[in-house]
Amino acid sequence: MPEEKTQHNAGGQNNDKSLPEKEKPVCGIIRPISAMLPDYSEQHWRDVVNILDEAIKAAGFEPRLVSATAEISVIQKTIIQNLYNREIVVCDVSGKNANVMFELGMRLAFDKATIIIKDDKTEYSFDTSPIEHVTYPKSLRYSKIVDFKEELRGKLRSTYEAARKDKTYSPFLKNFGQIVPAKIHNQEVPEEQYQSEKLEELSEQINLLIALQRRQNEVTQPIYGVVAPPIPWPIGTNTPGESQQRAAPPPSIPFIPPIPSLKE
Repeated sequence: MPEEKTQHNAGGQNNDKSLPEKEKPVCGIIRPISAMLPDYSEQHWRDVVNILDEAIKAAGFEPRLVSATAEISVIQKTIIQNLYNREIVVCDVSGKNANVMFELGMRLAFDKATIIIKDDKTEYSFDTSPIEHVTYPKSLRYSKIVDFKEELRGKLRSTYEAARKDKTYSPFLKNFGQIVPAKIHNQEVPEEQYQSEKLEELSEQINLLIALQRRQNEVTQPIYGVVAPPIPWPIGTNTPGESQQRAAPPPSIPFIPPIPSLKE
């Protein structure tokens, strides 16, 4: 059997037309991230993730959770930014997880390319029923999953291209008349200002942790006048003027037996 050879150009580079990893557009994923017992185990969701990753990569995209980020940041901020910035998103509403439905609602409010999928045991939701859903078997039966992956791959490509070519593309809001989708306004700031703001945010979070620690060490009113030894103040913080005390539990009252009757 003749060996297949990869063609190279004069410079020795591979002529493969597939996009390099860094140039692939990112496809955001909205899905449950934990078990939903008794119907959906963690292993079930791991299997679904593998299926979605294969279909999304086959369509030429890089799959990534909308909560994923390369930097340390507030998780809600990351999710909202990714919901707005991702050119296309796949949302799995199987089981109707509350967080998933909320994030889907935000994505639809931005009126950007979205593909909704669900298993064959999950009923349609009234608000999103006008949008086509791509269905897969909850059993994850292999033969049907192969068909599902191919259908999802095709939907990803066609939806992505439609959104790129048509500036008025609207997957959801068009069904309700002339509605202007929500937008997130970005403002460029100097690097020094950005660093200063980030340091200020970090300082606020540290102060919040210190305040929570101090609240745990707050003085409670002494009971029965008995005061326990001082609680050590957190290292690296200013020691208050007066020692922080905590009330000890009330002393136990000894049991006194009843006086016997003097009657014979």
